[in-house]
Amino acid sequence: MRMSCRCALTTFSMACLLACGGGSPSGETAPPPPAAITLGPSSLPNGTAGVAYSQVLTASGGTSPYTFTVSSGSLPGGLSLSSAGTLSGTPATAGASSFSVQARDSANRTGTQIFALVVSASVSGPMVRIGAGTGKAIKPLLGINAGPLPASPSMTANLATAYQTIGVRAVRTHDHLIYPSGQTGPGPLDMSTLYPNRALDPNAQGSYDFTISDQHFSAIISGGFEPFFRLGDSAALAKAPTPSERANWVQAGVQVIRHYKEAQWNGYSGAIKAVEIWNEPDSVMFWSRSLDEFLSLYVDTAKALRAAHPTLLIGGPGFTHAGATNFSSTGWLKKFLDKVQAEGAPLDFLSYHVYTNDPEQPASMAAGLRTELDGRGLTGTAIYLTEWNTFTDPVANLDQARLLRSGALGCSILTAGWIRMQDASIDRLFHYRGNDTNSNTPEGYGLFLGVGTAKLNAYAFQAWSKMASTTERLSVDLQGDSNLRALAGRDGNGKPVILVVNLGDSSSSWTPTDLSNLALAGPWQLWTLSDASQSPQTTTPAFPIAIPARGVQVLSVP
Repeated sequence: MRMSCRCALTTFSMACLLACGGGSPSGETAPPPPAAITLGPSSLPNGTAGVAYSQVLTASGGTSPYTFTVSSGSLPGGLSLSSAGTLSGTPATAGASSFSVQARDSANRTGTQIFALVVSASVSGPMVRIGAGTGKAIKPLLGINAGPLPASPSMTANLATAYQTIGVRAVRTHDHLIYPSGQTGPGPLDMSTLYPNRALDPNAQGSYDFTISDQHFSAIISGGFEPFFRLGDSAALAKAPTPSERANWVQAGVQVIRHYKEAQWNGYSGAIKAVEIWNEPDSVMFWSRSLDEFLSLYVDTAKALRAAHPTLLIGGPGFTHAGATNFSSTGWLKKFLDKVQAEGAPLDFLSYHVYTNDPEQPASMAAGLRTELDGRGLTGTAIYLTEWNTFTDPVANLDQARLLRSGALGCSILTAGWIRMQDASIDRLFHYRGNDTNSNTPEGYGLFLGVGTAKLNAYAFQAWSKMASTTERLSVDLQGDSNLRALAGRDGNGKPVILVVNLGDSSSSWTPTDLSNLALAGPWQLWTLSDASQSPQTTTPAFPIAIPARGVQVLSVP
């Protein structure tokens, strides 16, 4: 039986009607409740005391227009909220604030959100301002001369693990072993060692001696380093082929590369990607014959290598500093390029060397070479800097030599140069060199003493490797100290990694900020090289970050 339900006329309501099992007066269902009004953004960007701030708040879910008010809490001093939702002003002091904002729509419905705003202390002093991603990677430029095996008969240290630790990626096969004074003889991976008798048949295996050279090449491969093959001889031991020896020497070069690239004669397979023909032909230490004879050697060798190894990158010849800056019509550089183009010889890369204490010079030299190549239509020819280090005369100034090769002075110059090369026309770089020939030569070229002890410059190389391991380069703008240089990248977690060097003779400071001069959030880990220690010092930094004279630092999120 149906029960009756009666609502008094004076108390009639929709609730009563529904309670009695009825519907709407018209028979329709009840309308849904009004949508909630939500505010945005979900969080506010930080501010900096004394720096203008502006952020627009938004509302949705209701009917515009909206009116915004602070419903509880307090805004940071110096900021105000307009009825249209613009939070603006200049924060007066640093600190954290929490406040609620209510948005009311035209139908008188409301929504509320709690906001937190952090105001950092104003940044004073030099700033390293980090911007957006560039879409480009940081160029690795992490090659060295001389492999991991000892660099003289009296040394025993194998530096494979040390090279891996500092981030070496490629090894140029040049000057791998220099004999002590009073001894003579070519080094491993020199043509004069590999093919000592140029009268012998270059197509016969018995004409070659791979014994010592294979040991050094094996150490490169087993260490995980790419071999960059220099086809020629080492310093002061170079033996220029005569015109009558040239054909055999050229064919021997083809067979040597087959041994180290195509496993010929129990050799190695696939590791070599590029071959540099000769080294500093414009120096009497490496070429004692005429310019024309060298040009013929390069052309014949390059053509023979291309015919035998079509995918191999072929280039050279590793011009000296003087030769790479001489653009006169009678200079070696012009003559070399004239001959290469006239003969149609391969030139996938042009290589040069520079020893300098000016961090700008390698890049400026590359710019001159790029202009010359492009002007000739050789736009596809890359530029390789296959020997690079500081310049000094240890005999004339031993103290300076040690500061440059084992101290912060050299670290700062080389690091600033490496940073500058990121924007230069330099496609590959090989630091000269990896290991020293003696146990205690802090003034030597090596990153490591002959006994394996790392010099401070080895850790500078490691700093470069940290940057090259990032996933994307970030834009950087420096303000406040002309002695600072900086480079920034994004690591695999999306966090910034920042390399900073101080070229000044006195200490400085810097603060990492975004392009609005807002200090970047940490937590941070700081890695510092300076003359205060012969190894990197890792600390938790405070802003501004103090950087020593000639210091090198890497700032990252651990």
